[in-house]
Amino acid sequence: MNPYVILAVVVAFVINGFYWDHHGHEAERVYQEGQIQQARADASEAARKDEHDKQEKVNETLRSQNTQLAKNNTDLNAALVRLRDRPLRPAGDNPRPECQGATGRELSREDAEFLTREAARADDIRTGLEACYQVMDVLK
Repeated sequence: MNPYVILAVVVAFVINGFYWDHHGHEAERVYQEGQIQQARADASEAARKDEHDKQEKVNETLRSQNTQLAKNNTDLNAALVRLRDRPLRPAGDNPRPECQGATGRELSREDAEFLTREAARADDIRTGLEACYQVMDVLK
């Protein structure tokens, strides 16, 4: 057989081998890139779902907080209505002689309203703090 033909066949096999090797690696690279893109898409979708779930829990906590704040406000208004029958604080620096102040029943309307509003403000702050703790627990 002609040595040039043998050489041509060998060269053809070598070139063919490089060609298929290159395309095999190229196919593997494309496959791996596809796998990476799919993994990114899956991770992104999982992150969106997790964020959506957490946001729903936060929204529920905020709705609960708003309901509690509305209840606190209703309770405050009812308490202030009950205090309207209390006597006013006497004018001047002299307290009423019958005001002992030991139980709070003798407090003037202004003083009782002040303390009632402060208690309501404390309830609102506690409601906000509890909501904050619930949100932080959701986000952990």
